[in-house]
Amino acid sequence: MSTGRWLPLVDRFVAESFADDPGGLNLRHLRRTLHWLLELDPGADEAELAKRVRTLVSRHEEGGTDEQNLLRDANSVSFFENNCDYFLQVLVPREGPAAVRAKFAWMFERIGSEPARRIARPWYEAALARLNGLETNR
Repeated sequence: MSTGRWLPLVDRFVAESFADDPGGLNLRHLRRTLHWLLELDPGADEAELAKRVRTLVSRHEEGGTDEQNLLRDANSVSFFENNCDYFLQVLVPREGPAAVRAKFAWMFERIGSEPARRIARPWYEAALARLNGLETNR
């Protein structure tokens, strides 16, 4: 099945699974993770997602196999694209700048592929600059 035929099925599954997502942050993050997965590996097909989703998702934070590493990298790119505002606006006041800085560093440093690092780096650096500005204004 071509990407064009299975992509709506995956998108519908994500939308239904996160229908009660306040503000849609997780939904956007997951949709963009899928986008970056396909950007980093245009050949990803239905068989990789349908047959291995449990294995992929179970290790998407730390990686392991080539496919798990790909999902980990796509997840980090999507994090920087979508989640930094939330961390800067909500979690800095709640948990402090050091905790947010550590999360940003971990999410960037775990990226294994150079293409994913190139994509994420501008968002990462912008988030750090904003975080530095918040610390200066405290």
